[in-house]
Amino acid sequence: MDKKEKDNFTCEDQKYLTLFEYAKEINSNEFERFARLDSKAGGYITANSILMAILIFILPSFIEIFNGINNEILRFLLFLLLFISFIFIVLGFILSYSVLKIQPMHNMKIDDDMLSFFQSNSLIDINFALARRYQEISKNNYDSNENKAKIMSISFWFNLFAVFASVLLLLIIIINKIQGE
Repeated sequence: MDKKEKDNFTCEDQKYLTLFEYAKEINSNEFERFARLDSKAGGYITANSILMAILIFILPSFIEIFNGINNEILRFLLFLLLFISFIFIVLGFILSYSVLKIQPMHNMKIDDDMLSFFQSNSLIDINFALARRYQEISKNNYDSNENKAKIMSISFWFNLFAVFASVLLLLIIIINKIQGE
């Protein structure tokens, strides 16, 4: 709609058109948020994959060092760090993948009922009805995105703890290797 057409609107028409455009923009923002959350989940999965590969790579060194340690407490702590690392990585994977599961985003549909509604109602009624529909859709999309964001937050902490435990384990292995040489 160009500026000349908008200028011909009454104040009431313009009010409902503005409401409709605002509601449409809010819905568009939720779609963008959905995409950002999916992208972040993909990043977490990549980070978990790299961390898992590193742990698997150092596993032979871990076993060698583990078998050479006589101190039972240190052996227990090393095993605990390895176990925690793997568990948190797996939990991070599970949560990140759960965010990526197919969750439909709601959107406006154009069907016969919608076309009939357009033919039988005034522009003010149409803009108001569309704004209301976008309000409902945006609420559903917001709720879905909030759920994804909460899961991503939990996944973040699992990933952070996995990295911390893995780095600590790696440092112990490196220190032990240096002392052994």
